[in-house]
Amino acid sequence: MKTLKKKTILIISFFGLAAGITFAQHPQVSTEPHTGAVVVVHPDANTDSYFSGGEDGFLTKWSSDNIGEHFQITDLRITAIATSPSTQDVAIAATDGGSIHKVEVMDWATSTRKYTKQFKEPVISLTYSPKGSILFITTNEVQGNYILNAATGKLIKKIDQITTRIGFVHIANNEKSAMFYCPSNGQLVYYNLTNMQIMPSPRFTIEKNLTQVRTFGAGDKSKGRFFAGVKQDKIFIVDAQTGKTLYEAAAKSPLLVDSLDKSALYYTTSDTSIALNKIPEKQLLEKTTDATALVSTSRVATFPEVPVKKVCAVSMKSELSIQFALNDGNICEAKKSETGYAVAQITKKMYNRILDVQSSGDKIYLLTSDGIYRTSYDGNEEKDIKLVGRNSGQTDMILVDAGTAILWSKKTKNSFQKVALSEERPGSPTVLFTPATSVVSTHLFERNLVYTLSSSKVERFNIDTAKRLQLYSGNAVQDAMMISSNNVYVAKASSSSADSAVISKSLSSSETASLKIDGYVAYAIAGNISGDKNVYGITMKDVSGNITTQVFQYFPSQRKSKNLLKYEQEDQTAFVQIEGNVLYTNLGKHQVYAYNLEDGKVKMYRRTSSLPQKISCTTDRIVFLNADGGIAWYNPLSQTPMAQWYLTVNGEWVEF
Repeated sequence: MKTLKKKTILIISFFGLAAGITFAQHPQVSTEPHTGAVVVVHPDANTDSYFSGGEDGFLTKWSSDNIGEHFQITDLRITAIATSPSTQDVAIAATDGGSIHKVEVMDWATSTRKYTKQFKEPVISLTYSPKGSILFITTNEVQGNYILNAATGKLIKKIDQITTRIGFVHIANNEKSAMFYCPSNGQLVYYNLTNMQIMPSPRFTIEKNLTQVRTFGAGDKSKGRFFAGVKQDKIFIVDAQTGKTLYEAAAKSPLLVDSLDKSALYYTTSDTSIALNKIPEKQLLEKTTDATALVSTSRVATFPEVPVKKVCAVSMKSELSIQFALNDGNICEAKKSETGYAVAQITKKMYNRILDVQSSGDKIYLLTSDGIYRTSYDGNEEKDIKLVGRNSGQTDMILVDAGTAILWSKKTKNSFQKVALSEERPGSPTVLFTPATSVVSTHLFERNLVYTLSSSKVERFNIDTAKRLQLYSGNAVQDAMMISSNNVYVAKASSSSADSAVISKSLSSSETASLKIDGYVAYAIAGNISGDKNVYGITMKDVSGNITTQVFQYFPSQRKSKNLLKYEQEDQTAFVQIEGNVLYTNLGKHQVYAYNLEDGKVKMYRRTSSLPQKISCTTDRIVFLNADGGIAWYNPLSQTPMAQWYLTVNGEWVEF
C-alpha cells in the first residue's frame, strides 16, 4: 500500500461558519470504482491522465498505469468537469437533483478547494478559456450566465443581454471572442470578450435543442470551426463560420466522445456492441467549398467486451486509448496495439465498507456487512481488532452497552436486530421487531429505541419488555428523540409561518408545543441526555430566496433558543452529535467542527480525501466514519488525522 505524504496545512480561524477555502489531505490512491454511476470522464490536456466524476461526488484522476487518485470534492452528483489549460485547477459542476446546484474549483496539486459558487438552477456548461484566465459558467436559469476570473472566482461579467439559456460556449484561442449556442431557438451567437457585448454579426440559426454539443477542428483553417450535437439519435455538424449544416445522419444511441484529438468528430454507437466512429475534419473542410463533396463516417473499432447497456460517457486523448464510463461505477479502457485493441476494466474493488461506528469507554465498534469489530488506536503497527458480533447485511448500529448492539437499516423496512457482543463467542443477530414502514432515523434513550417511520410517525420500542408505543403522528417528520422520560422532540418541516420546525410532545398529557426555533425545516436533532438536557439540531432558513443552514440550541427550562453555528448556504444532510460537553457537526461538509458547550470555543478537524459522515468518541480518540467506507483516527488535541483504516476485500485491515 502506498503511504500518503503529509502536507503542511495552514490553520485558519473563523467566527461562525462561512463558505470559503478549506484544506485537506492528499487524494487516496487505489483502483476503487465509484459508488453509483460514473457520470462524466474528461481527459486532462496537461498530463497523460484523465478525470472521472460520479454520483458519489468523487473526482478521480486516473494515471496512464490505471491508478486512481480519489478525492471527494462534494456530496452531490458531479455532472461536468473542466480542467484549466494553464494550472492544475479542476472545476466541477454538481447537483442534488433538486434545489442545490454548485460549481467547485480545486487546485489538484495541493488538494485545496479554491472557491465554491452556488446557483438557483442546474449548471449546463463549464468552460475554461484556452489560456485559462476565465471560467465560463452557464446555467438553466434565464440570464444565468457568468464569466469568472478563473484563479479567484471573482465575477467579471454576468451576461444579461441574451434572454434565452446558453447551452454551450466556445472561446477563441486569443480569448477575445466567444461563440454561444442557445438550444431553445437554435441560435449561434458571437460575443466580444473585450467589451463584453454581443457582436451584431455573425449570427446563425441552426438545429434547435441539440445535446452533447461540442466543437472540433485542428487545422489552420478549421480550428474549432465545426460545431456538433445530437438530437433524437441523429448527429448534426454545422460550419460555425457560415451556419450551414454540413452533415446530418442517424446513429444508434450516439455518444459524442470528449476527445483531445480535434482532427475528427469521434462518437460511439451501440447495437449488439459498442463501436467507435469518426468523421474527419478534412471531409468537412472540403464540404465548405464544394457542396457535392462527400462526408462519411468511418469505423475505428468495435468493442464487444464493453457492456453495451452500461456505457454512459466516453473520453479519449487519441485513438491509442479510449475510456468508457459505466453506470455501475466502473471504468473500462481500450488500448491500441499492433494487433488491435485490448479492453480491460481498470477499476477493481479493493475495500469493504465500514458502515457504522460506535464507542464505549476507550473502545470503538465498527460495523461491516458481515461483522461487528471492537478496536482501539494506540499507534502500534499491530492492530488490536477483534470480531465480537455477526451481521447479515444491516447498515446501521446502535450500541446499547459494551455487550449489546442493535442493528437496523436506514430507508428500509428491515427488522431491528439484537446482537450479543463477545470476543469468545461472537453473537448472531436475533429479530426484535419489524417496522411497518421504512425507518428514517433511530436514537437510543435509556433502553428504548426511538425511531421515525416514513416521515410520518415516531415510535418507541423497549428493548427489555419488547413493548411498542406510538409517540407522535404528523407530516414531514425528519427526526425525533427523547432526552427525558416524559417528552419527545420532533424535527420536521413547518407547514406555515406560524408553525415551528421543532415541536415537543408531553407523553403524560399528550399535549404538543411549538418550540421557538428559527427556520422553516429541521432535519437533525440531538440531546444532551446525561448533561444539560438541552435540545440541539439543524435548521434551514429562507431569507428572500437565500437559504442558510444553522445549528441551534434550545433551552427547555427557559423556552428559548439560540444559534450556535451558521453556514451561508443550503446543507440538507449535515449531522449533529453531542459527545460529553462538545457538539460535533459537519455543517458545510468539508470539515468537522467541535463546539464546546461550556465556553463556546470552536475547534475544526480537517477532513481526509473523503467527506466525514459521522463521528464517535472514546476517552482519548475521535473517529470519523468517511463516505468512502474508511475511518480516520484523531487525537482531540490535533486538527489532522493520526491514521486512516480500511478493510480490504480479503479481510485485512490496512492503515495509511
